[in-house]
Amino acid sequence: MGWVKLDDRFFTHPKVLAAGPNACLLYLSGLAYCASHLTDGHLSHGAVRLAAAQAQVSARLADRLVEVGLWERADDGFVVHDYLDWNPSRQQVEEQSVRSRRAAHARWNPPSNGNGNARGNARGNARRMPDALPIECLSRPVPINTSRDDAREPFADDFAAVWNDYPRKLNRKGAFAKYQATRRRGIAAEDLARAVRNYAAAVRGKEPEFILHGATFFGPQERWRDYLDGVPENRNEAERALGWDPSELRR
Repeated sequence: MGWVKLDDRFFTHPKVLAAGPNACLLYLSGLAYCASHLTDGHLSHGAVRLAAAQAQVSARLADRLVEVGLWERADDGFVVHDYLDWNPSRQQVEEQSVRSRRAAHARWNPPSNGNGNARGNARGNARRMPDALPIECLSRPVPINTSRDDAREPFADDFAAVWNDYPRKLNRKGAFAKYQATRRRGIAAEDLARAVRNYAAAVRGKEPEFILHGATFFGPQERWRDYLDGVPENRNEAERALGWDPSELRR
C-alpha cells in the first residue's frame, strides 16, 4: 500500500487556506495519484482530470493551486511543489522494493551448511527428510507445476481467461485476489467474464489512466455489476472520467 506524507498542520497552512476547500480536495487527490503512480510529483492534464473526478471537484481548480503556490506549471501538466522534499522518488521506491524482495527470499531460502540442511537445523526450525519413503510413493508419479500460477489456486483458470480480456493489465496479483473474493461470495465466472467484455468494449481507445484497475473492478465496490448487461445508461461524473469522456466533468 502506498502512502504520502502530510503535515499535521496542513489545514492551517496559509497556502491551503488561500486555496479554499475545493482546491484543497484536488490537491490531496493529486497527491495520492502521484504516490500511487510514482510520478515524482508530476501530474499530466489527464491525471488532473482524473484526480478532480475522484475528488468530485472541477479540474479548473488547478489554476487556483498554481496561484497559491501548491502546484507549479509544467510543459505537459503540473508538478506538486516540493513533492520530492517530503516523499520518496520512484527510484527510491523501486530500490526499496528490490531490497524487500531480496530480504524475503533470503528469509525463506536460508543458505545450506554443506550437509543439505538449512542453518535453521540448529534451532530446530528446518524440516527433516524421512529416512525412507513409503513403498507406495515409489510407484506414484509426482505432479510438477510448470506454470507461473499455482494450479491449486482456486479460480486460477477462470481468472486467466478473464484477465486476457481485461483492458488494463496492472497489478495482476491484486486483481486476482479481489476476483477470488468475489467468486467466493457465489458470483458465477460467466457473469464476471461478461462484465469484463462489456467494460473492455466501453473503454476501447481510452487512455490507460481513465481505465479502472482490475483490483478496483473486481473489488468490494462491485464496479463489475454496472457492466453485466452492457454499458450503463446512468453514469456519475467520476464514472465518466474513469471510463468514457473526461470532457463531461462538472465545471
